[in-house]
Amino acid sequence: MRVNGKGKRIALVAGALAVVVAVAGTMISGAFAGAATVPTAKAERKTLSVTVSVSGKTEADRKADVFPPAAGTLSRVLVTEGQEVAAGQALAEMDADQLDAAVDAARSAYEGASSQLEAIGAQVPSSTERAAAAAQVAAAKRAYDQTRSAYDALKAAHSAEASLAAAQTQKEAAYAAYMGAKAQQQRLSSAGDVGARRKAARTGRDAAERNVMRAEASRRKAVLRAPIAGVVIFNANGAPGADGGAPKATDGCAVSPAAAPFTVVDLKSLRFSGQLDENDVARCRLGLKAVVTLDAAPGKEMTTTVFAIKPNASQTANGAVVFPVALKIPNDDGAFRVGMSGNAVIFVDDVKDAVAIPIEALIDSKDGQSVFVVKDGKLAKRVVKTGVMSETDVEVVKGLAAGETVAVASGGNLKDGMAVQTGGKR
Repeated sequence: MRVNGKGKRIALVAGALAVVVAVAGTMISGAFAGAATVPTAKAERKTLSVTVSVSGKTEADRKADVFPPAAGTLSRVLVTEGQEVAAGQALAEMDADQLDAAVDAARSAYEGASSQLEAIGAQVPSSTERAAAAAQVAAAKRAYDQTRSAYDALKAAHSAEASLAAAQTQKEAAYAAYMGAKAQQQRLSSAGDVGARRKAARTGRDAAERNVMRAEASRRKAVLRAPIAGVVIFNANGAPGADGGAPKATDGCAVSPAAAPFTVVDLKSLRFSGQLDENDVARCRLGLKAVVTLDAAPGKEMTTTVFAIKPNASQTANGAVVFPVALKIPNDDGAFRVGMSGNAVIFVDDVKDAVAIPIEALIDSKDGQSVFVVKDGKLAKRVVKTGVMSETDVEVVKGLAAGETVAVASGGNLKDGMAVQTGGKR
């Protein structure tokens, strides 16, 4: 083929352009060939739910211990551990012989106390009798004083011996009457001791009567019954044996009112008990919404509210200061049991229209907080000010606008001005 001069120039220009394009492509490809690939996310406006997470376990919200009415032995245990029972259902029967003996002893003591009271036959003198005795003593004393004065006057006047003798006789008679009145008054006073003994005897009899009533009430409670509906738990009934297991209620075992051999737990009324860190307790309050998940039921979320936060702190094994928190959880079908572990998320607050980025995009350093903004294929480090934080996102209140792209991988390999390729979006 033959090419003229003009065609030759066009061919040369086309060839030159091809070379330029090839070189430019090579340069661009080389420029990005060494660029790191980082995942990114856009800062977006959203409502941030501020939450607090606590771990814990299920506990019985409603339970009742069943105590024996007196020390004795169980003649028969009528239920098995874990059995569902109705309120008032019999759980066990006590040996009635011991309870009957207690009733007989109480009644015998009451009869003895009553006999003792009746044996004190003296009557306590009335206030009228005491007043009359005092008046007689006073009158006898006045009569004695008068006869003594008359005798002393006659003696001083050296009266006739016959007159003096008569006056002396009158004085001695008046003195004898005075002493007799005082003796009677003394006898009435000593009768008050009888009254004290009668009062003590009456108190003893009343106490013995109350003991009879208690013994009879215990006898009526010889059958241990469930106070509420629920599941029966057998408690430890003595020290652990050689195998490490604690004995539990069985036929013929000894029991005492100091320890409950049974506990009835209402499984339809459970609570989730966890521990709030001391840094979170000030942000939580009663009535806050919460979601509980149990390890035994993965994926099942139970919505509830905070109903108790104890004011007294405790300390964990690693020294952390925590406050117990409780949330009620539904269990109408009785599928959950006491002691199941799980986690609760408490929704502390909602911040609306917040500029939010993933927590992984935030860089914490001694100089403050910052992010890497991705623009035109390069990283630009920018200082930001943050606000609240949710489980996954953090609010940026200054330094970043909604719609800007940030690098999510905030590792130490990222540098300011670094060329990057964007990878998967978060």
